[in-house]
Amino acid sequence: MALAKICGEDSPSGIAEWAKHRTELLCEALKLERKTMPHHSTYRRISADVIRVEELEQMLSEMWSDKRFFGRQVLLAMDGKVLRGTLDEEQKGVYLLAAYLPAEGVVLMEMEVSGKGSEIPRGPKLLKSIDLREKVVMGDALHTQRNVSIQIVEAGGDYIWLAKGNQPQIEEDIRVWFEPHPTPMPGQSYIPKDFENTQTVSKGHGRLEERTLIVSS
Repeated sequence: MALAKICGEDSPSGIAEWAKHRTELLCEALKLERKTMPHHSTYRRISADVIRVEELEQMLSEMWSDKRFFGRQVLLAMDGKVLRGTLDEEQKGVYLLAAYLPAEGVVLMEMEVSGKGSEIPRGPKLLKSIDLREKVVMGDALHTQRNVSIQIVEAGGDYIWLAKGNQPQIEEDIRVWFEPHPTPMPGQSYIPKDFENTQTVSKGHGRLEERTLIVSS
């Protein structure tokens, strides 16, 4: 099922048809005693009654992490999304919180949550199932939380968070710190700042773009 999904099949009928055309190859690779592939009704039945979603997600996460050429990117994004095709008339659908590698297009783990506000308590549990060593976790302002930041660092990773209105004190502290000092009065001085910056200049779409990144401890 996982292999068929990777190849673009997203229905039991499509998965069954995909497997049927590769019967000999799959039987040999998976060392199957029975030399036929399951009917699409079998895939429907085990999906509904047998498979535990979180257990399947954990297995797939371990499978991807074990592959030599997958899961090696440093940046790991954490974001919520509504599963396509699940919205009802009241605009309620299946909401998933996913941890994925944007550069590779690989989802390492995802969990169902009841809605956007429920991402905060589920975030630590999601990250706990992933090897965060040498990873940089990035999420939106919703995940700018002290406990999950501590968890990531203790697991050997790092993080990039956004400070917005849900963390007003942090947002204000950053704004004040990065504002330029006014010209000091005679006999007045300011706390020295440890700013470092880098710039890039690129040309595209008929314009020059200059970007400046300023960092401080």
